[in-house]
Amino acid sequence: MNSTGIHIPKIAICSLLCSFLLSITSCGQVAANAGSHSTSIKDAREAFERREHAIAYDIFNDIWNDQQQSLRDRTLAGQYLVKMNWRLYGTPEKAHEVLKQLEAQEYERSTAYVLRSRILADEGRLDEAIAMAQKAIDKAQSETESYHGHITFSKQVLTRSRQFLDDNPQGFDSKNADLLSAHNTLKELLAENPRDVEAAELYLSSSLLLKDGSEAFRAWMLFYHHKNIVDIHPSLLSEPEKFRKALMSYSLASGDDEEVTTAIKGLAESGFYHAATLLKIRELGLSPYKDREINDIMRYEGFLNEVKRITQDFYRQTVAGNVAIYDYTAQYNELATKLWDDLARDDVHPTFSRQAFNRTLAARFKTLINFMTSGNHYGLHMGHVILDDQRTISQYGYSADFRYKVIDHMVSNGFSAWFSDGNSQVGGWATDDGSFLQVRAGLGKEMTRIWLLLTDPVESRKVLNDMERFTSMEDAMAEENPYAFLPSLKLRLIYHESTAILDSLKATGLTGPQLRVGFINLTEKIALDSKIYAHEGRHSIDFKRNYSKSSKELEFTAKLSEIYFSARPKLLLGTIIGPNMGDGTAHGEANLRLIKGLVHWADQHQTEIAGFDTSRPTQPQLDKLSNAQLRQAVRSMDPMAN
Repeated sequence: MNSTGIHIPKIAICSLLCSFLLSITSCGQVAANAGSHSTSIKDAREAFERREHAIAYDIFNDIWNDQQQSLRDRTLAGQYLVKMNWRLYGTPEKAHEVLKQLEAQEYERSTAYVLRSRILADEGRLDEAIAMAQKAIDKAQSETESYHGHITFSKQVLTRSRQFLDDNPQGFDSKNADLLSAHNTLKELLAENPRDVEAAELYLSSSLLLKDGSEAFRAWMLFYHHKNIVDIHPSLLSEPEKFRKALMSYSLASGDDEEVTTAIKGLAESGFYHAATLLKIRELGLSPYKDREINDIMRYEGFLNEVKRITQDFYRQTVAGNVAIYDYTAQYNELATKLWDDLARDDVHPTFSRQAFNRTLAARFKTLINFMTSGNHYGLHMGHVILDDQRTISQYGYSADFRYKVIDHMVSNGFSAWFSDGNSQVGGWATDDGSFLQVRAGLGKEMTRIWLLLTDPVESRKVLNDMERFTSMEDAMAEENPYAFLPSLKLRLIYHESTAILDSLKATGLTGPQLRVGFINLTEKIALDSKIYAHEGRHSIDFKRNYSKSSKELEFTAKLSEIYFSARPKLLLGTIIGPNMGDGTAHGEANLRLIKGLVHWADQHQTEIAGFDTSRPTQPQLDKLSNAQLRQAVRSMDPMAN
């Protein structure tokens, strides 16, 4: 049993749509003189994805110090060295040294400035961080670089604004030029892409700081993708109309404490504890307030910040080889006990226990907490429930009812998400009582990335160049191992299928912001339907029919459903295959079994596959299967379908 009292099988940890950026950087150019694997960007990147950080660091370092390597490879290696020294090893001084050289070149200088801005902010040097983010904007050579520059600038400005607010709530300057600039930039980003949840969350904070309740509510609605207040599920917000009126009345002229406290409570109820605390300090000061619920929200936000701090420290210790789980959980229990005491009412104060604490936080703050091992690393999965509903899944004549929860506003999404700087996410997990949970965080951001990589000419050219270079090598890799991970195959599947989706939307006449929103909406729906409903739903069905207790078998059947029931099976295949194939984990073994099955099926149906070349290895040609053929292949492997 885990800390929530619900059994969580390790097999149930599932990523959402794989990071498109990871696919691209896996396919970097291998230099002409790089005959050994020790100087291959591909091998460095794959080692990093497997979290073999020491191996990855050595290869990245070799590439960085080899002047014969291509500028693109050296730059990429340098960027990874910066992030590894700063985030994983806690040696920002080494990161700054590499950044000096990255900033001295024109190529991707904007990205270097973004990295330095993030490090400076982490060191508390916010004025310098903001100035560096502005440099990133000024030096941006693509829409993608400009976007990341503006998002980084806005984050640093808002962090500094919160610091000013904490130090002197009465003296906060809402006319600060940087704050106004960030606010207007975020407004423009949301006009271009209303589905951008990261920009929406930041815009909510800037609107509150500027006392613009109307825009704050609009940002809240955009974050949750709601067009009408009637769409709001009661599990997210119990009194949406009351919250709307309270928040929209908040302005420079407002001074109604009752309206303010209603807005604070609504923000907290819907998971925005940082924004709720910001509004409380902005309007009611730092001192305890007469409404105890407001004070509890403040205490809870402080607890979340401390949990983030100790969890990051624990993850860094894990990288260093000091996996002191007992010390970490002891620190957590100390923080939890303090909050337990702070939240206790005078008439009732039961003895602290982790189970009682979790139940209390779930009831009062919609907190979901799981300490568990995912991908061979112990970590914390902690967020806030934004949807709690009953659903039914049906596949091949079998069905299962399940409780469906969505969580967001993550405090931590496990070690792998932290290690990859958010590029790899745990997307959800099923439980053997037929329930499953989806982690919402990151999906909208993922789709925005894909859009930029398809439509930004500079970034798209990099993708196509890398794909062409590395594809030329994959036949030799498959000759050596017919079931080897082929990053170029993964990239082609994702890139071509995503392009086909984009082209289909263009054919309907969509252009401009409408095309962007349409693409992000559709790709997000495809990911949810496949990665969550089909995959996790299959777990629910298999649990119900007591199909197997083997995590490897259950992951395999779930991946078959994920592909078969997808609107874009080839896209989902691209997201499944990866460098973990055959690594002994449930996902890795299931992925390898899937590829072996597909290679076998293709070998048996060569004459039916358009353009199949019998003189070449089979696996590099799996992208020649049509979506219908891929469905046929995975169905032939599925015991429930046969």
